[in-house]
Amino acid sequence: MRFTHIIAATVALGLAMPAFAGEGFKRLTDGTELMATEIVSGLDRPSRITVDHEGALWIICSHDGRVLRRTVDGSTIVVGQIDVDSYNAETGQHGLLSGIAVRQSQIGFDVFVAITRAASTASIIKMTSDGRSLGAAQTIMSIPDVPYNRRLDIEPMSDGTLLVAIPAFDTPAPLSPATV
Repeated sequence: MRFTHIIAATVALGLAMPAFAGEGFKRLTDGTELMATEIVSGLDRPSRITVDHEGALWIICSHDGRVLRRTVDGSTIVVGQIDVDSYNAETGQHGLLSGIAVRQSQIGFDVFVAITRAASTASIIKMTSDGRSLGAAQTIMSIPDVPYNRRLDIEPMSDGTLLVAIPAFDTPAPLSPATV
């Protein structure tokens, strides 16, 4: 039995996929063969993906700040770009787009983006969108003392609440054996 799956997670995570299109890249124990289909290309460090109520994918690129939307008909457009701090060779720090959430609004979409800054702050930014462009950014939450390399997750709830998850940042390098 052969199934073709669009692997959307590979878009968001930037995982390497085999160069040979149409050939299975993974066979499951039950004989199912997974297939990879590239659905969006030309991304610079994609970091998160979400789906809106129309079934379109919203993708953010962590370093260049682009926000893209891939509609169900397969067209992909850059709806906007968020200013992120560029890499500073002296400090080794830079800003990151690290979370996106989209919910339906009366005029289209409310788009929420999480960003960390080189100055060790995190912000949740809200914009409106018609699906083709982003409106002006409004900071709705600033969080001090969040290191630039932490990635936040955000999720809108049906009651209007916005959940924000911030990983532990009580040590500058939690995965380093030197800080354990």
